[in-house]
Amino acid sequence: MLIGTLLVALIGAQLLGRLLSVDTDLRTLIGVGTGICGASAIAATDAVLSASEAEVSYAIATIFTFNVVAVLTFPALGHLMALSPQSFGLWAGTAVNDMSSVVAASSSFGHGAASYAVVVKLTRTLMIIPICMGLALWRARQGLTGSGERPRLGGHLASHRAGIRGLVSPCR
Repeated sequence: MLIGTLLVALIGAQLLGRLLSVDTDLRTLIGVGTGICGASAIAATDAVLSASEAEVSYAIATIFTFNVVAVLTFPALGHLMALSPQSFGLWAGTAVNDMSSVVAASSSFGHGAASYAVVVKLTRTLMIIPICMGLALWRARQGLTGSGERPRLGGHLASHRAGIRGLVSPCR
């Protein structure tokens, strides 16, 4: 179920974003923010993509807008659907984007829901690692750019490596 919902979020963001003429990096940021854990996933993915500040800001604003809606509506919807605390926790942990919003929505639903929701969200959060590694490999495999340079794996990472190289000199 975890992999399926992640694929739906990532592919859905790409398809809907393309339909709305949204830039590829922004689509990817929104997809990982939706599928994994909100702003944390967006920040980790930005280290690989080197998206613009505007794209990161739009992605985070989009995720937080949906988080507010989820916190305000999910508990009432869960009660209308007569969900058990376990069922609501699974739903909230899967569907709500950010950990703080998962805690808020599930705690508002009822006492037992929060523990299930947090475990589900923490499990999803672990997917940041393989997603970022996959994106880094995908970017590296894109090959040479038009200028004959290899694409950077991330502005933050590349500049950090350059700084380390400047400090370390080979033994002679």
